[in-house]
Amino acid sequence: MDTGGKRTRHLSRPPAVLLAALAAGSAAPPARAADRQAADVIAAAVRDRGLACGEAVSAGRDVEASTADEAAWTLVCGDARCRVRFTGDASVRVERLP
Repeated sequence: MDTGGKRTRHLSRPPAVLLAALAAGSAAPPARAADRQAADVIAAAVRDRGLACGEAVSAGRDVEASTADEAAWTLVCGDARCRVRFTGDASVRVERLP
């Protein structure tokens, strides 16, 4: 693809972009499918950080923990529960919850 001499940067899996695509979707899937899809994407981001997350059970946006620069989610896996913060284009911070 010709970029007109401009350099482009490609990230292998930018979580913020994936989450935005899930939220915006061109055809709105049923709520359960969208929730499941979000949980799977967030669980993959947790696994990419080397942390355990067996089966992704659910994920919900944590409005209180989110800021203008960070999207925070609470992820429940079969074997763990954590708060996942997406900062910038590709940075992910994971905090284990009791």
